[in-house]
Amino acid sequence: MNRRTLHRSQSAKCRASPSTSSIINDNCLNLKISSSLPEAFVSSLRQLFSILDKTNCGYVPFDVFKRYFDCSSSYFNFLNELEFESTSSNHLITFNLLINAIERSLLSTKNTSSNLIPKTKRSLNRSPSVLVISPAEEKAERQIPTSNRNSNGLEVNNFRALNPIYFTNSVKRNNDIDFSMIRSLKQFEIERDLLIETCNTLDRVKLYLTDCLYDMKRKQKSYCRYLTTAETIGVEPEPLYNRDLVADLFKLANIVVQEVDYNLKKLSDRSFNSIATSIYGSNSRYEKKLKAKDDYIKQLETEKRILLNELIQMKRQRGTIIPIKIS
Repeated sequence: MNRRTLHRSQSAKCRASPSTSSIINDNCLNLKISSSLPEAFVSSLRQLFSILDKTNCGYVPFDVFKRYFDCSSSYFNFLNELEFESTSSNHLITFNLLINAIERSLLSTKNTSSNLIPKTKRSLNRSPSVLVISPAEEKAERQIPTSNRNSNGLEVNNFRALNPIYFTNSVKRNNDIDFSMIRSLKQFEIERDLLIETCNTLDRVKLYLTDCLYDMKRKQKSYCRYLTTAETIGVEPEPLYNRDLVADLFKLANIVVQEVDYNLKKLSDRSFNSIATSIYGSNSRYEKKLKAKDDYIKQLETEKRILLNELIQMKRQRGTIIPIKIS
């Protein structure tokens, strides 16, 4: 029994005692830290700290963090806070100092982001529902570093954004084109073409009326010649030519009215009431002018008949013939 007890005491003495640094490291990592950060984040951060602490001494030099994190705007506050916390401990960072630096950097970023909220301005000349938002400078998204080891034993840093950006296939409408203006321009083109067609129709009517007027003058000359021959012979003129003249005038008036009515019907089918009313007014004016000319021709015929009767009576009384000049 004495031999066994002596052997156990000697083996216990020969065992290596655990290092104080590993004990401190285990105590620091196993302590539950009261922090406002999420527990999953704290646990992953504890694993990251244990990976960076290669000597298991419970602290990591500041140069290690400075080497892994660049000096961009998203990590500048974190590195400043971490350097400020590590000045008292000779630039050696423990896990508690790392948590404090992260919390302070988060508070500073929250304060700066709350100060940069864009203000809405209401325009003076627009309706109250329309709001104009002043543009604010967009800051880069803060990223969470994660360190992974690959099969070769090298550390790989991956960065994950807190607020991911989602791209949507939204189709933007081009509001520079005003479709009401295009419709009005198309309507103006149709009205212009219609006016040009109306002018061409009126030109054709004018040519037709000049031809009819030329035929009427020719008939008047032939009738005047017949009257002169009748006066020389002493035969009374037949009233047949007078009836033909009036019939031709009415026929001409009816043809003009039918032509204009056809144009009016064609225009009304295209639903342009303004142009149709203007042409209808011109048609009524043409009818009034033709009626006035018809009355004037009838008056001239009666006067001519009276003069011819007087001339015939004078010829019978004196036996002389008075020549009539035909213009």
